[in-house]
Amino acid sequence: METNKIYTKNVLVTPEYAKRLLDKNIANRPITKRIVDWYAYQMEIGQWTVSGQTISISDKDELIDGQHRLHAIIKSGVTLWFTIAYNVPSESFVNYDNLKSRSAKDALAIEKVPNSLTIAGIIAGYNAIISGQLASIGFGFAITKSGAIGKSKSKFTNKDVLDLYNSNSELWQEVFKNASSCYKSKPIFNKSQIGSIMYFLINDKMHDKAKVFEFFRQLHTNENVTNKTIFYLREKLIDNAMSQYKMIPRMKYVFLVKTWNAYVAGKEFKIFKYSEDDNFIQFV
Repeated sequence: METNKIYTKNVLVTPEYAKRLLDKNIANRPITKRIVDWYAYQMEIGQWTVSGQTISISDKDELIDGQHRLHAIIKSGVTLWFTIAYNVPSESFVNYDNLKSRSAKDALAIEKVPNSLTIAGIIAGYNAIISGQLASIGFGFAITKSGAIGKSKSKFTNKDVLDLYNSNSELWQEVFKNASSCYKSKPIFNKSQIGSIMYFLINDKMHDKAKVFEFFRQLHTNENVTNKTIFYLREKLIDNAMSQYKMIPRMKYVFLVKTWNAYVAGKEFKIFKYSEDDNFIQFV
């Protein structure tokens, strides 16, 4: 066989052969049951149509595309013709479309990244912060990195996500652990919001990670609080959660930034004020 030369065959895939192909499923993404059920139903009632989409086997003899269709063959018990592509470059899995576009969490899961679902959300949140699209993580309208309202930069590709994670996997796992612990103590902010801001402060603002983790720990647990502003913000956010009249999402973000900046500067305040000019406030 010529190296890196893809070739295809039309193969009659029985349930037994589908099982053999799935044995090659070494590092694929988690199965989505509803997709398998939907495909199987179409196969059972004779409405499954053959398309140009291949089942793909890599140059390492691993299944990299087609697992949902193969599981559906087994579930339905039918036999169908499929085009199987062989010797597909293994690195192409990141951008492969398995009739269901692969997301960042799929790419991380394929690479066997621990806690892939939450970390994918945190990385997406980090992308939102550096591109100014804070609305996508629940903090109101978009503001660019320079402080002006505008359109987002391109969203991270799956390769971007993998490269970013692999550039400092230990830190991402630490961020996950601390964000999850904070959220479990008191869900003032969600895990993606907590983790993405943690990573931004450590990676982009170059703050000591212990100081960053400690700030959020104090905010979410109310234990050993070293700056009263953290306590006041916590109380304000808890009161807001129980109030009939909620503060706007941007306000929560602004108050968080102000509290962090006070924490870093060693200053304290009790009264939280918000104005339109505050929309452009940034973490120090």
